[in-house]
Amino acid sequence: MGILPRSNMALHTNPNIFHYPTSADITNNSHGSDWLWAVTAFFAFFTCCIIGDSYRGPRRARAFHYLAAAVSVVTTINYFTMASNLGYVAIFVEFVRDKAHVRGDTREIYYVRYIDWFLTGTLLVLATLLTARTPLPIMLWTVFLTWMSVLTLLTGALVASSYKWGYFVISILSLFGVVYNLLWTARRYAARHTSAISRTYLSLAAWLSFMSLIYPISQIDPAVLGMAMRDYGEDEIVEKIHRAGEVAPAEATEGGVVETA
Repeated sequence: MGILPRSNMALHTNPNIFHYPTSADITNNSHGSDWLWAVTAFFAFFTCCIIGDSYRGPRRARAFHYLAAAVSVVTTINYFTMASNLGYVAIFVEFVRDKAHVRGDTREIYYVRYIDWFLTGTLLVLATLLTARTPLPIMLWTVFLTWMSVLTLLTGALVASSYKWGYFVISILSLFGVVYNLLWTARRYAARHTSAISRTYLSLAAWLSFMSLIYPISQIDPAVLGMAMRDYGEDEIVEKIHRAGEVAPAEATEGGVVETA
């Protein structure tokens, strides 16, 4: 029996040739920018409301106000950057289509939104786990999984080859770990307290878990992996629905709108 030939194609698929496009074919347009400016203004106003409301209580009771304000501030900066058509790089798409509204070899990938997710995701997870008075080791592990999920999504978004799917799988597995800790591990600690705390935690954890899981699915292309498989008008519709669902329970936010010219 002969020796099987080597099948490692990594260096062939990802050669030592770097392609950094100076411009993108699939980009934001004026309508998308208008929407992003509107979201920027909303979260700027929302930040002011949170900070103003924090002065109604004593300083020692403002922890959750500060966490919510931090989430809102980061989100405001993120949307300001995207509305200004900044904070992105041009990346080659994996699947090229011929339709006019999604035609092109390269598209904008807003790395600034992943910075947003990295910071706001951490803050939202901390705020939720603090509600259940979760032990510090579990909080640290859940935060690490949150970081892992966002950073691997960013890495995958910046990869032009099919290897991006490996990073996507790692990100989803990390996200499942976050959801498990939120809905199962920490829930047991919340149940040890009053029924009001337990109900509050369960509603926050369920909402955050649902939005965290549905977002990679709804934005798998193009916002997350930088491909070109769906209509960008559909992306904007999905994003508006997602934004409406995020704001109410815990002053949370992620993502952005990309619309093509």
